[in-house]
Amino acid sequence: MSSKHAVIMAGGAGTRLWPLGRRSRPKQFLPLVDGERSLLKASGDRLHGLIPEQQIHVVAGTEQKKDAEVAFGTMGARFIAEPEGRNTAPCIGLACAWLLRADPDAMVAILPADHWIKDEDQFRSTLARAFDLAAVSGRIVTIGIVPDHAATGFGYLQLDGEENDQGVPLSAFIEKPSGAEAKRMLAAGGYLWNAGMFVARARTLLEEISRQMPSTGKALKRIAEAMGSDSYDEVLVREYANCEAISIDYGVMENAADVWAVPGRFGWSDVGSWDALGEVRANDDQGNAVKGSAVMLDCTNCVVDVADGVTVALADLDNMVVSVTSDAVLVLPRGSSQRVKELLGALVKKGREDLQ
Repeated sequence: MSSKHAVIMAGGAGTRLWPLGRRSRPKQFLPLVDGERSLLKASGDRLHGLIPEQQIHVVAGTEQKKDAEVAFGTMGARFIAEPEGRNTAPCIGLACAWLLRADPDAMVAILPADHWIKDEDQFRSTLARAFDLAAVSGRIVTIGIVPDHAATGFGYLQLDGEENDQGVPLSAFIEKPSGAEAKRMLAAGGYLWNAGMFVARARTLLEEISRQMPSTGKALKRIAEAMGSDSYDEVLVREYANCEAISIDYGVMENAADVWAVPGRFGWSDVGSWDALGEVRANDDQGNAVKGSAVMLDCTNCVVDVADGVTVALADLDNMVVSVTSDAVLVLPRGSSQRVKELLGALVKKGREDLQ
């Protein structure tokens, strides 16, 4: 049996693409880019040939199991249920505990479910290099994205040495920068975007969690001891609530002993906003990214998403986002898509919690 596993993290609300994305149907379960595959299914498909299908796991809330099985079919133990969202450090720890129960030598790629990747062959090659690097005992490898502009919406990875596709030791994790700082880092070189993708031995990740987050490590140990028993569900709910709600970056990676980075050059987006979605969807000759039934006259550079059974008619628009579902309409300029969260908050204040 191959020791290579993948854990795809599929939790999260995904409301930055509201009204298309909802708490009950986050973006990872939607066919956002190619029209057929959900982002989650694409996350699994691109692993074929590198990781056996039966060693691709999904970790998410219990209520999301049905959507995960739409993507992968019956999952059984490959679906790892979180009783509540506690950020990525406990999520990864829980998944690693399950992997080690079945495979003490498990090596694991930790991957987000909601990213889009253009060149899947190149991604597999990069991930294979990360697995090779992570074979060193105690090492954690992260895949960072080679930046092509001075983005302020991502964290950065500072390399300890010149960029090298075979891997470079990591010097530091950098918070989301100001515009000026992002331009400085882009010009200087030696920085990658932090895409939240990690490869390591499952045992290494659990040991680092226990070392740096002792109370969480103890809670995960009690959960692991209950696995396979009649008391597991009860223990899971009780002990998972005792895990520190913190990201793996803050909780583990920033102070881990041996962290390396492999540069990723495979075309990547976190599809984190309507602006980002417009960049990864196919555009027509006028620069419009259109999905659904839309009649458009003299419109340029617009992102338009229309639900089945609805037609929209648009004229003389430039650089706009228009999203129409069965119960809501969003209209705003591209460049203002970060205000979606504000708009949703305003709707909730008006008593429209049903639209979340």
